[in-house]
Amino acid sequence: MELTGKELQNIKALHVTTKIPVHIYDLCFKLLKVYTSGNRYEIPYDFSRMHPENTHCRDHIWYEYGWLKEIFIFVRHKDVIITLGPFLTNHIEPEEIENLVESGKIKSQSSAAGKKWFPYYEHLPIYALGDIRDFVILLGAILNIDLEEVYSRRLHVEVYQNELELKERASNRPFFEDLESEQYAFYYENKIMELVAKGDLDTLKQGVAKIGCSVIPTWHNDSVRTEKNYTIVILEKLSSLALHMGKDVLETIRLREFYIKKLEQKEKLVDVLAVRDSTIIHFTKELHDLANSAYSPFILSVIQYINLKIYGPYRPLDVAKHFYMSESSLRRQFKREVHMSMTEYTNQRKISIAKIFLSTGIPVAECSKRLGFFDSSHFYRTFKKYEGITPKQFLNRTTPKGFDESFLLDEELY
Repeated sequence: MELTGKELQNIKALHVTTKIPVHIYDLCFKLLKVYTSGNRYEIPYDFSRMHPENTHCRDHIWYEYGWLKEIFIFVRHKDVIITLGPFLTNHIEPEEIENLVESGKIKSQSSAAGKKWFPYYEHLPIYALGDIRDFVILLGAILNIDLEEVYSRRLHVEVYQNELELKERASNRPFFEDLESEQYAFYYENKIMELVAKGDLDTLKQGVAKIGCSVIPTWHNDSVRTEKNYTIVILEKLSSLALHMGKDVLETIRLREFYIKKLEQKEKLVDVLAVRDSTIIHFTKELHDLANSAYSPFILSVIQYINLKIYGPYRPLDVAKHFYMSESSLRRQFKREVHMSMTEYTNQRKISIAKIFLSTGIPVAECSKRLGFFDSSHFYRTFKKYEGITPKQFLNRTTPKGFDESFLLDEELY
C-alpha cells in the first residue's frame, strides 16, 4: 500500500521544519523518494545489509548509527520504510573524522576515498539526543501510528529487565561485600565537596592530604573509560555545588562542558587524573568569593535568576514577581546582603562578560546586543562608568600574554 498524498505532504513538512533529510524506500531498500535541503548527497551506507529483519519488525520503528556517530530513525509504514536522518547529537572535530578514516574504522574507505566523508558530514544537522523522542512522536502523528506508545513500552520492558538484573546481582553477591567501598566513596566525595566549598587552595591541599586514599571505581572493563566516567561524576557534583552556592549557571555549565571535552581527549590514566585534579582546583578557585559572601539561600537564588537573565533586558519587578514578593522588599534585602543594588550587580556582571567578549574579538556593537543594552552608546557609558575607560581603550591596553608556569614551581596544590 502506497503513502497517500497527504502523508507525503506531511513528511515533506517535517523535513522543512527540522531540516533533517527524509528518505523513503521500498521493503528492499530501493529509494523511492527523498527530501533534502541544499546540496544533496548520497548516504554512504547499505541499509539492506544492516538489519534486514527489521523490515518485518512488529514495533514499526528501529534505529541505526553511522560511523560518524550520526543517527537514523527507521519507521515501517504500509509497504515502505521511512528514514529520518542522518543527524548528529554532537559536533565532531575534523581530525577525529581523519582518525576514523585512517584507522580503518570507516569500512571500505581508503584514505583518499575517506575525504568524501567531509562534505557528507558538513551537511548533517545537529540536534540534542532528547529530541529523538519528539521526532518519533511527530512522525507517528503524521503517519497516524502511536509510536510514542511503542517507545514507552520499550522503556518499561528495559526497566523491568534492569530490575531483574539488579535482583540477580544481589542474590549472587551480598550487598555488604560492596558496602564498605561504597561508604568510603560517599565519604571521600563529600569531603572533597566540603573542601572545594571553602574556596581556599591551601585548605584544599591540607584537607586532601588528610583524607587518605582515593576511590577505586569498578564500573567498566576499560580502566580509562571507568576513570573518565568517575571524573564526570565528580564534575557533576562540583557543578551542583557551584550552582547551590550561587555560581552563575551559564558559567558553571561552560566550565563543566570544557572539562568534559578535555577529559574525552585523554587516552592515558595519568592524564585523566590530571583533568580530574584540575577541575577540583579550578572549582575551588571559582568558589573563593562565594565562600566568603555568606549570602542567604534566598539571595543566592535571586543571583542565579539574575545571571540567567543577564544576556537580555529585564526589570527588578520581573525578579520580584518570580519570587512572589514586592519589588521594594526584594531591593532592600538584596542591597543589605550584596551591598549593592540589583542594577549595579547586573551592570557589573555584564561588563565582566563584555571584557571577555571584547578580548575574543567580538565587535562592540555585537557585545552591546548580546548583553541586552539599549544601544552601543548605552554600552559605552556603562563600560566607562565601571572600568574608567572606554571599550576601545580597554582593547588597546589588552595584549596577549604567554602563560608563565614559574609560579607553580614551588607549589604542590593537590
